[in-house]
Amino acid sequence: MLNVKRNIDVSKFYKLSAFLKRKSEGYKPKNAKVLTLDQIDKFLLEVPDKDFLMIKVALIFGVAGACRGKELHQLTISDVTDMDHALLMLEIQKIM
Repeated sequence: MLNVKRNIDVSKFYKLSAFLKRKSEGYKPKNAKVLTLDQIDKFLLEVPDKDFLMIKVALIFGVAGACRGKELHQLTISDVTDMDHALLMLEIQKIM
């Protein structure tokens, strides 16, 4: 059952359901491209920092911090704490 915004049960609209099924025929969802661990290592080690430092930092924060795109976008310097004995500490607020 799908209820969106106005709490309407769209499963009762049989013509709409049939129309949407017809329109979705042949649709193939795109799978996200995933980097392998070897590709990530190669990128971090071989690509020059001069040109790609920001992308490397975003990659490390995204992977190590398990951040989503929106969380990376909203990340500020005050969210990052330099811990001498650890790498980094990220304080990520729950995003609605």
